[in-house]
Parts: sequence; C-alpha cells; structure tokens
Amino acid sequence: MNELLTPELQSNKVNKYRLITFFLDYIKSIDPFTRSSIAVFLLLILVTPFIISNVFDVRQRAATVGTIYYVSSIGNDSNSGTAQSAPWRTIGKLNTVVFMQGDQIVFEGGKTFDGMLYLDQMDLGSEQSPIIISSYGNGKAIIRNISGTALYGYNTAGIKINNISFVGPGRTVGDGDGINFYNDSGIVKDFLEISNVDVSGFKKSGIVIGGWNGQSGFKNIRITNSEIHDNGQDGIKIYGQKMYSNENVYVGYVKSYNNTGTSGLPENTGNGILISSVNGGIIEHSIAYENGALSTSPSGPGGIWTYDSNNVIIQFNESYKNHTGVDVDGLGFDLDINVTNSIMQYNYSHENDGSGYLLMGIVANNPAYSNSYDNIVRYNISENDGRKATSKPQGGIFIYGGAKGIDVYNNTIYMSPNGSNQSSAVLLGNWADTDKDPINVHFRNNIFYTVSTAPILNVNQEQLQSANDFIFQNNSYYNSSSLKFIWGGATYTSLDSWRSSTNQEKLSGNSTGFTVNPQLENPGYGGTIGTINNLSSLSAYKLRASSPLIDKGLSLTNLFGQQIGSRDFYGTSIPNGNTYDIGAHEYPQNSTPTSVQVTPTLPVAATPTAVPTISSADTINPQVSITYPVNGSKVDNRRVIIKVSATDNINVAKVDFYIDEKVVFSDLSAPYEYIWNTRKVSTGAHRIKAIASDPSNNTAYSEIIIYR
Repeated sequence: MNELLTPELQSNKVNKYRLITFFLDYIKSIDPFTRSSIAVFLLLILVTPFIISNVFDVRQRAATVGTIYYVSSIGNDSNSGTAQSAPWRTIGKLNTVVFMQGDQIVFEGGKTFDGMLYLDQMDLGSEQSPIIISSYGNGKAIIRNISGTALYGYNTAGIKINNISFVGPGRTVGDGDGINFYNDSGIVKDFLEISNVDVSGFKKSGIVIGGWNGQSGFKNIRITNSEIHDNGQDGIKIYGQKMYSNENVYVGYVKSYNNTGTSGLPENTGNGILISSVNGGIIEHSIAYENGALSTSPSGPGGIWTYDSNNVIIQFNESYKNHTGVDVDGLGFDLDINVTNSIMQYNYSHENDGSGYLLMGIVANNPAYSNSYDNIVRYNISENDGRKATSKPQGGIFIYGGAKGIDVYNNTIYMSPNGSNQSSAVLLGNWADTDKDPINVHFRNNIFYTVSTAPILNVNQEQLQSANDFIFQNNSYYNSSSLKFIWGGATYTSLDSWRSSTNQEKLSGNSTGFTVNPQLENPGYGGTIGTINNLSSLSAYKLRASSPLIDKGLSLTNLFGQQIGSRDFYGTSIPNGNTYDIGAHEYPQNSTPTSVQVTPTLPVAATPTAVPTISSADTINPQVSITYPVNGSKVDNRRVIIKVSATDNINVAKVDFYIDEKVVFSDLSAPYEYIWNTRKVSTGAHRIKAIASDPSNNTAYSEIIIYR
C-alpha cells in the first residue's frame, strides 16, 4: 500500500469492504453444496461495479445521476449528509463512504475543513459521470491539512475537482502535497479534471499526478484556471515510470509561482509546470514565475517544460524570473531528454536565471537518453534570459547534446551582458557529452539582437566535430557596437568573416543573413505582462513600418516543405505582404491584422469552437480534396505536410485525417493540415484519407495513395 495510507485511512478502507468480506466469510463457512443462491446473488451485486470499473475499465456508459453529499462547518456526522439541511461535518466521515459514478461531494463555501480527503479504487467515476468535488454557497471551501496531503486519490480516476482551495501549513512544514493522484495498478486510469482551484503552502508539490508500476498512469488529464503557489517542491508535476504512460494532458490558464524547490534532494524541484511521460499534451495560456530558487539538484528546475514525452505543444505562455540554486538551468521553457515531435511556439521568456528556450539532444552513452528528435521552436520571444552571473553559459536559445531534427525559425531573441557568464543569443554545447553533435538542426528567419559584449552565437568546438546539416540561413544579427560569433574556439566580429570561414548563411551558393538594425519598437523593455491571455500587448518586439526585415524572410514551406503555422506571435496571419518577415512579428501591410487562433494539433479536449445553429433540413455534403501530396507521389522527408481543402454550404465542422484507415488527427478550423512524421513508416504504399463533416453530420471524403 502506498505510503500516504495512514492507519486511520486503512481502517476506513476496511470499512468500505466490510460487506464484501462478510459474505465471503459466510460462504466459506458452509457446505459448498448447500450454499445459498441468494448469498451468491448478493455477493455479485456488491462486487460487479468494482469488476466493471477496475478490470474492464468501461467508459462508454450512460451518464449517471448520483447522490450529492453535503459537508458544512455546522453539520453533524450523524446526519444523512444527502441534504443541504442535514450535512455532515468532517472529512473523516467522507472517508468511510464508497462514492459511485455521478456522486458529488460539496463543501460549504468560505469554510475550512481539516484533514485528508481520500479516494481509492472503489471510488471510481467516469468522464461521462465523474465523481465531483466542489463547493456550494458563497466562495470557495478550503481543505486544509497541516501535516500531510489534502486530497489523495489512489488507483482511481473519473474525478472532477472544481472551485476549492487547498491549503497547507507552509512550504517548510508538514510532509504532503496539495492534490496527489497516484496509480500503481498496472493500467492507465481515465479522466481527471482539476479547475478553478488554489493550492498553496505544501512542503511537497501543489498538484502531482503520476504512476509507478510499468505503464501505470492516467489519460485525459485537464488542469485549468488555477493558481498553484508557495509550495516547497513543484507547482504542477505529472510523471510516470515508463515513457508515454500518460496520455492527452491539457494544462491551460494556470499561474504557477513561488514554488521554491527544496535543497538537498537528488531530483530537481522548484518547477512551475512540468509534464513528463506524456503522449499528447498541451500547456498553453499559462504563467510561471519566481520558481526554483532553493533547488540544489545537479539538474536544475525550469518554468514550463517536458521530458520523456511525444507530441507536446507549449504555446501562448509567459515564463520569467525563474531561478536555480546551482549553476545550471533555472530556465524559461524546455523540451528536455527524450522529447519528440513537439513544438514551443508563441511564448515569452524573460529574466530567467537560465536559458530562455532549452532543447536537450542525446546525452551520455545510454539508450535511455537517446530519443530526442523532430522538435520545433518558432515565433517565440526571449528578453534577457541567462541572468545568473555565477551560472554556466546560457543562451536565449540553448541546444545541448546530440540534437536531431530541430527547426528554429522566426524567433526574436534579445540579450544584454550579464557578468562573466557571457550569455549569448544562441548557445550550443555538449561539454559532458563531447561525442554528441547536432544533426539536421536549422536556424532560419530569426532575429538575434545583442547589446555591448554579449555574443550573438556561442558554439563550442566539440559540437562541430561530427555535426551534419547544421545550418544558419537568413537570420538577422544585430549589435550596435560589435558583433561577436564564437564558433569552435574562434571569434568572428563580422557576418562576412564568419560566413567565409564556416560556410554558414548561404543558400544555393548565395549569401544570406542581415546585420542591419531590425528597427524593433522598444527592444529590451518588454517587461512583464503578468496576465493570462494578454501576450499580444508585448509591443516592444514588433517591427516598425521602416524595418528592413519586412518581406525578407525565406518561404520555409516552398523551399523546405515545412508547415509553419498560420500566425505570428501577435496573432497576425502569415504571410501578410509579398512574403514572410524575419522574427516573431509579421508586420501587417495589407490591412488591419487578423487575429488567428491556433487549433491544437493533439486529440486533447479543449474549449469547443462555437458552431452556428443549423437547420436539420441541411442535407448538402461538404466538398473536400487532398491538395498535397499528389496522388501517386513518393515522399521521403521526415515530415510530410498533408494539406486539405474543404468547404460547405453552411460550415465545415472538422476534417479527420486517416493514415492507412486509422484516424490520426482532427482539425477543427482552416487551414486543414496535418504533419505526418514518416521516419518510422514502412516503405511501400500508404493510403491517405480526409473526411470532412459539417454540423449536420453530412460528410465527404478524398483519398490518395502515396509511396514511401
């Protein structure tokens, strides 16, 4: 049994099984031939819900209307608890009850309830009929535990927590988490939703969700509209023993701050938002700041990051003034070890101890750390990251180790000097892993703006020994006094000298790159936004109308087949002129900029797009066609952009993409596109199908055959 099960809770757990064990003992005590069929029948009634929920894990059952259990500061545990006029008083009473699908546990708003609310495998809801824990009346109820965890869920899921505050005794006192869901059942548990909560003052983490026993984990996790702060270890932490043991994770509209970390622990602590062992995840519209100052782990903490994960998008976030207690990390954003097919986009990082955007490649001669490739960093802004003067070198963008398949484009990086550590706009290093070099790593259409002695680039010698397809093309490099490119031990003070010595900044034999003043609105004075969903107010890094970088970007789609998205950092559609601009801002030349929303490229539950009311008489099918690639073509790129044109007389609700008859993605808005990673696809013929649907469920499809 998990360490969080106290003797009191173990006693309550025994109470939950009391009826079951009574019948088991009774049946064992009589002659097998005279066992009562009634007793057997009653036993089956008792155990069948447990078997269905835990063995067969059935989700698709009809929504269940359950019982509402009321808890009030003026209640009495001898009451029925099922009426607001007859509430219970204590959490201890709740811990003696087996909760079923559709049940609700509601605490009186504005009142404080002490202890740990404990749910186990018998308390199992579903996504359709979750067990709901919330407040009633005025304000949020407070669940307080001065010695341990406030809410602990063991081998259970189908839980929805809303509108409650969880309060501990302080980040240096006690020994628990705010909310902890732990799974060691050996299977993946389905559906956890935490929204509109405030979690603070716990010695460990604010919210921690994970499993340890093979693939034990959770799927369909949502954490939204919450503040997690002033905890001793991490703000939000999602983890697993095995890679991809958690599926479809969504963290949005969250603030995580002042989670300081704990000195003396071997693992890094003090993270703002950390998701790991995830297959399919989004972190968006969130803020992480002032985390990590007391972490002394050899690998430091970060504001917002992921590791051991696939297909994660980190977007529309602000991460700033995060710290580290050692000389590494304390970073803004990070795609760390064993991260694949993931994107960091439309984020703002500033004034962190460590780098703004870190990408970890292959490190050490260890198969467990060799799965990092095909990641994208685009349309982000960094201002004066790498602030810790005693830190190892840092960068606005930092790539460490044997990075593979990384595309870095249309970012704007501003860096001023910071003591002796000489943080640079771009840093590549592999000091402890000197045989791990970049492969298929491309920097294009970025603005790198440094001040005084801060270097533009710092690439150590070992990174260049076996580098392959490591390219800088069409970037803007600016320093008002003197450029500095540190490249393999040599220092160059002009773009021309660096280009001629390294063969960088060339395309098809022609010179590329710029050293002109980009004419940004107010570089170095972006400051703190501090409010969720307001990054477009960051005017300091917009291009002025006179900028020489307008219409000077490469078309990465035409030249390299890259899908680059539909908008810039500020929400302006791209391109917005003759061609693309350089940096994170696309200057709006044609008209007032159109704010473009980004459809998440993951099958994660999100706020539904509003759909017009349609008459049931609509029987007209949509029109759909696959425009790229063409039928019968051969593809050999590691990413293929499947493009679909779809129209409808009313509205296209979605386009489903199929590869070899298996649905791989649903796109809810134009442009309808899907990035297909063909790295692990078998050679031969493959069928691509796109099915368009309208709000009346009329459909049409288009399909092609391509060859790998």
